Amino acid sequence: MLIGPQEAIQTLCYFVLSNSMPRLQPMDHFSLDDFWAHSWACATAARMLCNPANGIHVLPGDLYLAGLLHGVGKLVLAQALPREFDRCLFEANRTGTPLLAVERQLLGYTETELAERLLETWELPQSVRTVIGSYPCPGAAPKDVREKAAVLQFAQVVANMSGIGSMGTTGETELDEVWLVCNGAPSLARADLREVVVTEIMAAFQARAMAVVGTGLSPAVAQDCAESRTGVRAQRSKPVPGSSRGFGGRVRKFLLAVLRNSRYFLTSRS
Repeated sequence: MLIGPQEAIQTLCYFVLSNSMPRLQPMDHFSLDDFWAHSWACATAARMLCNPANGIHVLPGDLYLAGLLHGVGKLVLAQALPREFDRCLFEANRTGTPLLAVERQLLGYTETELAERLLETWELPQSVRTVIGSYPCPGAAPKDVREKAAVLQFAQVVANMSGIGSMGTTGETELDEVWLVCNGAPSLARADLREVVVTEIMAAFQARAMAVVGTGLSPAVAQDCAESRTGVRAQRSKPVPGSSRGFGGRVRKFLLAVLRNSRYFLTSRS
């Protein structure tokens, strides 16, 4: 499969970041390989959502980085408090309670709070840190990053739907409940257009996931994807005003954003 420079750099970012983190001791409810597979899926979905055709006008570089790092607080807990974090995952799955609520109850703080503090020590941009800290509840995010947080929330739910990897808990939010659908982009509020976007993301997962993260879509999702793609291609064949405007400029800006942030990957061990 041939890939372009954008895909190559994003894949490189994934491999550099995933291999810069320490290995964890075995846990009952958390797997490092599943964690990074899910993170890749979330990052890829977030990048694909950043398209004016979807009514979203944000640069994909920051969102791809936020997608890769959105669960980094879990890594902190799994490294520092493996037994306590395993218990949080167990209780969240047993009771159906959101994991953040369980963490607050059992630990007194949440993984998103840890993530923001860790990423501050890595000197990542404030906007990326705030997006990661706000994506579980985008409506409460500062106005200047609310759309980005909403995109990340949408991407995270799509990653859950795909069955690629796992963050240790089952999906806690349905796609039609996310902020971007209820309050954001009109094109994603319509169920038929939302299905087109999600099917395209799933098709990208199906084409690339096995080569990048060593796993693929769940069988049920792969079947649904195959059945939907013909209809999606027919719908997307209709021109969308402004959908390709400034494409080269967006790609250049994305590459610059990734290169600008690459130093944070290289210093992540320190």
